[in-house]
Amino acid sequence: MTKNISLIAAAFVLGAFSIAASAASKFEWVTGTVTSFTAQFPTFTVAIVGNKVVRFCNPQTGSDYPVNATDVQYDLLKAAFLNNKKVQVGVQNFGNDAQSGTIKLCIDRVILTN
Repeated sequence: MTKNISLIAAAFVLGAFSIAASAASKFEWVTGTVTSFTAQFPTFTVAIVGNKVVRFCNPQTGSDYPVNATDVQYDLLKAAFLNNKKVQVGVQNFGNDAQSGTIKLCIDRVILTN
């Protein structure tokens, strides 16, 4: 019984943390051309869109993830970069990030139009 209560309490705390993290972020749009990519492996990868730094990280939690060959958002941004196309990037704004020295804008969605 004590183990069940401990597991339920741990699940509640983790769930509350996840909700608090997503509630702390704010959705916004970044529009412009992709001018560069910066990868600091294994820590984080960012792209410059317009004059803002957008980051490949989980839009619900803000945690970084490595970009790999199956990342559709990276493919869309790379195509926009190589063809000098304008993109719209939906991001979750997590505020100041000491690690990168910028505002942490986690990529949520990418719109690439012709």
